[in-house]
Amino acid sequence: MPRHCCVPGCKTNYASTLKTKQAESTFSFPKDPQRRYTWLRSIHREGYIISKSSVYASKITSECVYFYLLNINQLGQEFNNISVISSVIVSSNFSVIVNVGNNRLSSHDLKWILQDSKLTRWSQLENLLSRYTSAFEITNKKFEYYIQKSGENIQGAIDSCDEYKKQIDTLKLISNKLKNMSQHRKQYSIESLLFALDLYNKSPTAYDCLREYLFLPSKRHLQQISTTMFISPDNDT
Repeated sequence: MPRHCCVPGCKTNYASTLKTKQAESTFSFPKDPQRRYTWLRSIHREGYIISKSSVYASKITSECVYFYLLNINQLGQEFNNISVISSVIVSSNFSVIVNVGNNRLSSHDLKWILQDSKLTRWSQLENLLSRYTSAFEITNKKFEYYIQKSGENIQGAIDSCDEYKKQIDTLKLISNKLKNMSQHRKQYSIESLLFALDLYNKSPTAYDCLREYLFLPSKRHLQQISTTMFISPDNDT
């Protein structure tokens, strides 16, 4: 037997209505006490005690859609590190703006579903969200985002210029350090290994000091490499 809706005046799934109508879907009250209290107030049933079998008929809320506008700049200190990378914005006149990976899609990009970049049906919004959900990303750490972007910019400089070998080698070294800042398992480039081996062979003490500030291989790792190759202190490479 389908569960009865607890909202006063609603006859969903009662025996009298099931004679002429099919059973309708229902959902339980939320477990969170504050949300349960809010829902209880909305049904205007004074003194009602919610039980495990208490349910809402889905049709009661299906006619209402709520949009909440969140101003991240006014959230306070604890939310300072939130960065929204992609978003779908619906204005009061139902015009739509879609940002994917910090790139705003043009009206031509949205023509597959929207005319003049405006919503005329609810299904259009559902299709938009379905198509672009995989591209949406919200990171709660701006630090990691900017480190990633810095690495991409440095890699772009490396790829676009072959004239300055010394500067490119330095950029490759920096790029590897940036990547290791966001990785649990460190991976060292050839430039990083050569730099570490050269410094370690010249001064193990200086290497220990520098390792406190840079991501460098462990001594044991360098010793294993040193058994198979020779690094001269006078070798510039």
